[in-house]
Amino acid sequence: SWLGHEFGWDNENPATTASVRPFKVQSLPITNGEYHEFWQTNGIQRVPGSWNVDRETSRVTVKSLYGPVPLEVAQHWPLMASYEEIDAFAKWKGGRLPTEAEMRVLWNSPMGPRPASLSANVGLRNWHPIP
Repeated sequence: SWLGHEFGWDNENPATTASVRPFKVQSLPITNGEYHEFWQTNGIQRVPGSWNVDRETSRVTVKSLYGPVPLEVAQHWPLMASYEEIDAFAKWKGGRLPTEAEMRVLWNSPMGPRPASLSANVGLRNWHPIP
C-alpha cells in the first residue's frame, strides 16, 4: 500500500531525525548596504557576483534586470552572494550560519521564513529585489 508513503530519492532514505539546541537567528536577509559596510571595513578585494565596482572611483553598483543600479538605491535590497561571503559576514557580526538541522526547524516553524514568503518577491512579482 502507498498509504502514508513519503516520496524520496534513493539517496534521501531512510528518513532521519535530529535534535537542535535553542538558537537565535536574524530573521531578515543581509542587505547590500550591510555587506558594503563589512566589505569596506575589512578591505576585502573580492566582491559578490551581483555587484560591479568601478576600479577608478570604487563606486558600487548592483546588477539588476534593468542593468546596474547604484548602491544608494539598492542598499536595502537582499544581498546575493556566495556561501563563503555570507559565512565571513556572519562571523564578522559575531554569529554563524545555521546548520542543516536548524534550517529545517526554521522552515517548519510558523515564525520561520516560509510564512514570510507570502509577501516576498517569489516568481518575480516585483521587477527588483525586495526585503
